[in-house]
Amino acid sequence: MVKICCIGAGYVGGPTMAVIAFKCPSIEVVVVDISVSRIAAWNSDQLPIFEPGLDDVVKQCRGNNLFFSTNIEQHVSEADIIFVSVNTPTKTRGLGAGKAADLTYWESAARMIADVSKSDKIVVEKSTVPVKTAEAIEKILTHNSRGVKYQILSNPEFLAEGTAIQDLFKPDRVLIGGRETPEGRRAVQALKDVYAHWVPEDRIITTNLWSAELSKLAANAFLAQRISSVNAISALCEATGANVSEVAYAVGKDSRVGPKFLNASVGFGGSCFQKDILNLVYICECNGLPEVADYWRQVIKINDYQKNRFVNRVVSSMFNTVSGKKIAVLGFAFKKDTGDTRETPAIDVCKGLLGDNAKISIYDPQVTEDQIRRDLAMNKFDWDHPVHLQPMSPTAVKQVSVTWEAYEATKGAHGVCILTEWDEFKELDYQRIYDNMQKPAFVFDGRNVVDPEELRAIGFIVYSIGKPLDSWLKDMPAPTLATNPSAACGEVLPSMSVASIRQPQWTSHRRLLEQKLVDLHRCSDRHHLRQIQAQILKADLHRDPFVAPKLISAYSLCRQILPAVAVFRQVPQPNAHLFNVLIRAFADNSQSSRAFTTFAQMQKCDAFPDRFTYSFLLRACSGPSAFARVQMIHSHVLKLGFLSDIFVPNALIDSYAKAGVAAIADARKIFDGMPRRDVVSWNSILAGLLRAGELKEARQLFDGMPERDIISWNTLLDGLAKAGEMDHVFDLFNRMPERNVVSWSTVVSGYCKAGDLDMARMLFDKMPVKNLVTWTIMISGYAEKGLSKEASVLIDHMEEARLEPDFAATVSILSACAESGLLGIGQRIHSYVKRSKLRFVTHVCNALIDMYSKCGCLDKAWSVFEGMVERDLVSWNSIIQGLAMHGHGERALALFVRMKREGIMPDGLTFIGVLCACTHMGLIEEARCHFYSMERDYGIVPEVEHYGCLIDILGRGGLLKEAFDLAKSMPLEPNAIIWGSLLGACRVHNNVDLAEEAVDKLTKLEISDAGNYAILSNIYAAARNWEGVAKARIQMKGTGQQKPAGSSWIELDDMVHEFTVGDRKHPKSTRIFEMLDKLSHHIKQVGYVPKVACFSLAYLPCECWLPWPHMWSISPFIVPLRVDRPRVISNNSTAIVTHRRQHF
Repeated sequence: MVKICCIGAGYVGGPTMAVIAFKCPSIEVVVVDISVSRIAAWNSDQLPIFEPGLDDVVKQCRGNNLFFSTNIEQHVSEADIIFVSVNTPTKTRGLGAGKAADLTYWESAARMIADVSKSDKIVVEKSTVPVKTAEAIEKILTHNSRGVKYQILSNPEFLAEGTAIQDLFKPDRVLIGGRETPEGRRAVQALKDVYAHWVPEDRIITTNLWSAELSKLAANAFLAQRISSVNAISALCEATGANVSEVAYAVGKDSRVGPKFLNASVGFGGSCFQKDILNLVYICECNGLPEVADYWRQVIKINDYQKNRFVNRVVSSMFNTVSGKKIAVLGFAFKKDTGDTRETPAIDVCKGLLGDNAKISIYDPQVTEDQIRRDLAMNKFDWDHPVHLQPMSPTAVKQVSVTWEAYEATKGAHGVCILTEWDEFKELDYQRIYDNMQKPAFVFDGRNVVDPEELRAIGFIVYSIGKPLDSWLKDMPAPTLATNPSAACGEVLPSMSVASIRQPQWTSHRRLLEQKLVDLHRCSDRHHLRQIQAQILKADLHRDPFVAPKLISAYSLCRQILPAVAVFRQVPQPNAHLFNVLIRAFADNSQSSRAFTTFAQMQKCDAFPDRFTYSFLLRACSGPSAFARVQMIHSHVLKLGFLSDIFVPNALIDSYAKAGVAAIADARKIFDGMPRRDVVSWNSILAGLLRAGELKEARQLFDGMPERDIISWNTLLDGLAKAGEMDHVFDLFNRMPERNVVSWSTVVSGYCKAGDLDMARMLFDKMPVKNLVTWTIMISGYAEKGLSKEASVLIDHMEEARLEPDFAATVSILSACAESGLLGIGQRIHSYVKRSKLRFVTHVCNALIDMYSKCGCLDKAWSVFEGMVERDLVSWNSIIQGLAMHGHGERALALFVRMKREGIMPDGLTFIGVLCACTHMGLIEEARCHFYSMERDYGIVPEVEHYGCLIDILGRGGLLKEAFDLAKSMPLEPNAIIWGSLLGACRVHNNVDLAEEAVDKLTKLEISDAGNYAILSNIYAAARNWEGVAKARIQMKGTGQQKPAGSSWIELDDMVHEFTVGDRKHPKSTRIFEMLDKLSHHIKQVGYVPKVACFSLAYLPCECWLPWPHMWSISPFIVPLRVDRPRVISNNSTAIVTHRRQHF
């Protein structure tokens, strides 16, 4: 059993360890502290800390795998992982007083760990500490190690008082920093394994030590900066008559800013904000960055200014004195739902009022009287020291009384100051309070808790931070009081004036390079990367085992594999880590064969593979073709014993699940044989079962999961939606304990694919938060169904929300437009692409070519193709197929020759376009030549589509016997499209015998399709075989089905109109048929006679044939017909009728 010991049973150590014990029953957790009273409280029913939910967690685990003890040395000695969560107060004397962190308690803890440890330890910084603290602690431990090895990790807490348990259960992120050495990485993984019991892997961030240490300081500084920013604006709002709540709401609606931490208040508090910013200021000053230090110092100054301004407003409003007056203070904690008073603004406000000899009556539902008096008696920063070291000054708090009821506190008061946003303060009977107060009665709302207009109606004079001032207050403006800048910045000692002294500045190029190397592996700018590499070569660091892997990772991120390989080859003796990084680079860039070649080279170089090696190799295995490789890796893992590491079997399960239906049994076998499973294991096998279509088994597995996270729910939701089981999807969605944007998007997407756009839109409108993916799903859903108006309106709304389509969104919408032939929306997206950097993205240009081709706009498709900066194989395939399907066979074949000349190797899709071009031109010999060259010259095995194209052209050319022989001898089973093509050829050439054979084959594939017998009936009729006609008609009726009526879609002014044979539901159907009759009559007058013999009435009913001169053909492609305006898409259940010309 893994043993964890936490030194420090405070606000961080206690709740954090309680949650770890709760989520990890297999881990023993002991919290130790030198304070006997605090440990006794943790072991009692009255915990020393108030946090919603903490009591239940502690009671469930205490005595099982969670213990609280004062026997520090014993538990530290026995522990595998030691969390250090001791105080790091701000120094009150000496160098850095008022800003620097005092690491006295940390150093004592480190020396104690070194004294009692007898086995290797992982020591985790849990307290907020300055950057490079780990380095100092490491030196203490190393020099006192006596053979024991230590790994130092930084795991800063990001808890918010009042929501600490919720934050621990569902953290935004868990940050773990460690040394970038093999030992350091193993230590990081060990701590990561603990959190992985309940935290999704994508929320566990690993960094180097220094980044982790600085991240906590930076995060608190950023949050405090936002509070000071809105507080600064609140002063301006009062001066101008603006309302800070309205301003904050408007600013918060900007997606770049967001709504959080924009509530104006009397000031921020808490244990970390001010302390961490002052620490950050000191670090900046020590590193020769005075301008940066001044910037962050200003955040503290604004916070102190806000508190001073509030006190000044209270004093000036009450006739410039509060001497002898009773002021009721409602709320003393720094925020609601906590009893934490550290750095609460209430302390400074109360001290300011006491300074003017006020009498203060305080009420807070969670803060004890002892704590309040202690806080008001202490000097600045004394609160962060142990209780026995905190000085007391009883004489300083004689004018303060503490009550346990709000009405008692306000009785007889001249004014009320609301300093904490407790919910109960919103529900107080303010009429009762007003009746029992001195008049005039004042309310100073430092948290904007109450409605000022309601209180003014009662009779109060109300001041709310940042709100328009009461007329009384306008006549009595708050004076501007001088403040001590040093005090505002937390400086305790008198400081010397340094206005005329400029701190020396220096630049170390080596140090700058080291700073760049820290995050080198995250660099995605190839130009910047080359500049850094030049500096690395100049410094002769290119062979450094720390630098080379990062350089390879960066080039991989930039999709630059050749430079990455060059970096690898410059290292004379690459280790396993370097091989792993290169393998991962190949895997991430879809070069799986080179990943396995590197693995073979790794074995030849005697670099032993580790669990990371096989995890990265598995990333290179995707699809059914990788099944054998996954089995090979599995055998290696078994041989080397890596299955005991839970991450390796998890990766194997995922890879097997992605290797096709046949491999799911292997995935299940691994899963069933795992001695320990985490939620990732369950999610991986669940996804595999759903991918294999095993919906029933997947649901049973889901119901039996011991623990589910949001990924579990979303995985099942997605699998059911893709299977079209929307009733089950909706039921599951309603059962979800929590939903995120992925959950909502999955359900919306499912309803869009099912064609229920009304339900999809209803859910879309109800979404609490929408992202770009959700907007794209809904717009694409409308576009795919030809609902141009709805799609266009939604695009307008998306732009109003300041969301711009990215690469994925653009491609998705264009694909939907291509499917439905919705040219207007496609052109609108194209106009956006022209104005953005997306015009240089190859995938976007490919989608534009495809959309314009399928919408019949070949000139525009060709223009996009010719204007592309970089073309890939898809670009060539798209334009070749576009030209081919519209009858421009010569241009398509010429482009195919040009493509090969430019060194682009064709694939199977290329040859579909080439064969289609030959079909439209009647080039039988050329089609044969291209078909047989596929496997001979390019190693491409023909698929059923290729056979279908060749059979189609043979049938058109009258070579029916050869076409039928090819269909019977092809290695693949002919589908209904192929036999339908042959049946159509038999109709053209009136071959009754072969037609009967084709219908017999089609009947086995499409039992209920009446259209097949209708064609056969027409063939019999053409041969004057009336007995056969009667027989075919009887068989057609025997199917119990009617041939679906032909239909057409016409897009006119961004509106799609559908017309079905014999359907007169269109409001203008009378005029439409009148116009068709006139056109038909006019064309017949000029001598046109339609060649209906080329068609079966089953393919195109006589009521809807187009009365224009043209030649029709049967094709496996769905193609919109474009005639400038209108544009017609002819779709039929049996075959798709396409036009051979772009314009007619």
